[in-house]
Amino acid sequence: ILKHIQLGPFIQNRYPFKLNKDVAKFYSAVDNVEKYSKEIIARRQQELKKGATPECNILDKLIFMGKQDLIWNLVTFTLSGGSSVPSTIEWFLYLMCVHPDAQKKARAEVDVLGKDPTDNDDLDKLRYVEACVLETLRVSVS
Repeated sequence: ILKHIQLGPFIQNRYPFKLNKDVAKFYSAVDNVEKYSKEIIARRQQELKKGATPECNILDKLIFMGKQDLIWNLVTFTLSGGSSVPSTIEWFLYLMCVHPDAQKKARAEVDVLGKDPTDNDDLDKLRYVEACVLETLRVSVS
């Protein structure tokens, strides 16, 4: 889903937004968050190379994506604030509970993979789940 909003670097580098001091300050902050995200990724990748067991957390799930996708997902999570991501997840779970037919269809789509989604190719196959998440973003008040 976040892949739909990854135009940031393209737009940032193509247009002279940095002429405005506040916008330049914002992009500087984004660059700092991206640098920090890269450090987190590199540290975790080293741990995994040394034999650390993959855990069931967002970083370990996303680390198997392409590097640029992972970095921009971390930047987006960081810049979106602490409450918006959990709030969206809560809304998604609530809507799945009140729409059991949608929940059943989404679960069936995930079950077809036969495993947890680990990369963008897997995620691209989950079109109904993605539609449910996009609908959650549309109707939620967060």
